[in-house]
Amino acid sequence: ALQGNSYAALNLGMCYDGGSGVEKDAKKSFEWVHASAEMGDAHGQYVLGLFYARGSGVEPCLTKSAEWYQRAALQGHKDAQYNLGILYEFDLLPVAAYQGDDVSSSSEEEGKGIQEEEVQNEGTHQDLPPTEEGESKLDENLVAVTTGPSNSS
Repeated sequence: ALQGNSYAALNLGMCYDGGSGVEKDAKKSFEWVHASAEMGDAHGQYVLGLFYARGSGVEPCLTKSAEWYQRAALQGHKDAQYNLGILYEFDLLPVAAYQGDDVSSSSEEEGKGIQEEEVQNEGTHQDLPPTEEGESKLDENLVAVTTGPSNSS
């Protein structure tokens, strides 16, 4: 992982996530999965999307979740394509995503996608954890994190 191997970084992140061979540490897990995703690993990008969706080692952010799902989806990762579709189906993305903006091109400063006041004024779009009803639907439909490489990429 320290030598820049994206698969090793993802596996190390998953070890920290589950406490397999190391002490469980959500922040270290997030950091290693993020490193894998930044190296372009489609499955790492998908897992990072899950981490953002669930708030694993990071503040929950559905916009960032969608960004990472989109990156993985563009590489043909079927689970990422599915989860991105779920975010659209349940209307969980901010307005910018519906206006044709490329959610993968936003910077860290623009992580929320649009201004919070615009989200509040819109009423149906949010970049916060979903409501209890939306959360249960989201949890039922998001594909679970796996520790091995995806067969779909």
